Amino acid sequence: MFKKRVQLISLTILASVVLPFNVYAYPPDLFAVNELHFDSYRKACGLDCILAQRSVQDVAASIAAGMGMNPAYVKVGLKMAFPQSRIEGEDTYYEVNYPPGYRYCSASINIISIMSASADPGRGTMVAASAQPTLLSIYTWTGTPHAGEGQSSAEGWAKVTSIRREYYEEFKNKGVCSSKAETESREFMRCRGHDCREAHEGGNVVAGNAVPALKNPPDGF
Repeated sequence: MFKKRVQLISLTILASVVLPFNVYAYPPDLFAVNELHFDSYRKACGLDCILAQRSVQDVAASIAAGMGMNPAYVKVGLKMAFPQSRIEGEDTYYEVNYPPGYRYCSASINIISIMSASADPGRGTMVAASAQPTLLSIYTWTGTPHAGEGQSSAEGWAKVTSIRREYYEEFKNKGVCSSKAETESREFMRCRGHDCREAHEGGNVVAGNAVPALKNPPDGF
């Protein structure tokens, strides 16, 4: 009887030691992040353009620092299609796809500069962004200048974070990822002129704060 009790206590202690490591053992590339420098006046600068100026390690380290976690958990979206712009008259469209095996987690837009050719508020430069089922969509409207008017342009940074599909619910419940349903389209920015500054969708809690284990590298790193 005493021997069985000792075995039971040993198993309980062993479980209490091992379980936390199993619960918090997250894989490398848990998150996939893509960035886009959009500029309605010039060609868009996607990751292939950005990486001509900065190394993959630098980009990953910068993104991971903002998320409060080890860079090994961040996959920089090198294999995602280059987000070409589509211009139709005064309208410009950008699309950034989520990679295969990942689901949308959060997005942010930061405006660097915005200029409206007209003083008419109804013709002010417009920026809109929405998280859609398979991609992040950004739209800008830059009015064609009339005689005597100046330049109309919109420039900014867009960042979209995706998460491995099997971890989405956990990180949604922790406040790291958006509650947006997978098939839902959610517009989170629509503004004109100097009212355009920044917007966020999801990512209310920093990943490293929600799960402190992410501050350390994954097993094997």
